[in-house]
Amino acid sequence: MTAASDEDIEKFVSLPAVASNRETWIQSAEKAGAEKPAQIIERMKAIIDAGSGGVAHD
Repeated sequence: MTAASDEDIEKFVSLPAVASNRETWIQSAEKAGAEKPAQIIERMKAIIDAGSGGVAHD
């Protein structure tokens, strides 16, 4: 198994599509009746960041 480098992760999370996908998911989740989907996705982001060695990505 090969893990992505911090540089590769940063390149990926900086892509405009990542932010767009996040917003699309939040809007879809709200329409489906999910409570606080933005908080859910932020929690998921924190879990992913922790798994990548604690490197914070936005």
